[in-house]
Amino acid sequence: MTEFKAGDKVNHRAYGAGEITYGPFRGAFIETAYLTRFGNGRERVVNVEALTAFPAFAVGDEADYFPGAVFSYPGTRVRLVAGPFKSEHHDTAIWVVEKANGTHMTPTENALRKVDEPAPDTYTHGGVTYDLTASYRDTDGDVWKFKRFDTGVRGEYGYYNWDDVSRYSPLMSSVVDNHGPLERVDN
Repeated sequence: MTEFKAGDKVNHRAYGAGEITYGPFRGAFIETAYLTRFGNGRERVVNVEALTAFPAFAVGDEADYFPGAVFSYPGTRVRLVAGPFKSEHHDTAIWVVEKANGTHMTPTENALRKVDEPAPDTYTHGGVTYDLTASYRDTDGDVWKFKRFDTGVRGEYGYYNWDDVSRYSPLMSSVVDNHGPLERVDN
């Protein structure tokens, strides 16, 4: 559990950016609560489990982007390329970010979570974690290479196709389900 103090900038999974004004304390139905002021100036008693420390970003940082600031599912890895900027439509700062496929977008800061360490290039399916830098042999003897795209982890088989892995290649989950189990092959 994260501890906060008055003055800490936080992000609430539903209310967005805020600042701790009092706490921690035990609420009527909440084990650990904080009084938090949000962008509209109102204060709310919130559960510590709904709070994360507000990130301090810099250009070049990697972050995970969560559309709608919903942090309950895996985010999209992005790199911050410019910002922060004042938005005409939001009280929260916006950043220009670049996705893995080279496209750009401008999410609000409260929809981003800072990545402290580079994420390993892995993919987990059916309880098995695959290293995406490795090659894998399927049950038919074909050797596959996989790459991560914003549309999922996709791959091609056969040495001549490895440079052709694209966002339209078969999903790794389909390959594992239809041609697995996959066996790692040393490159």
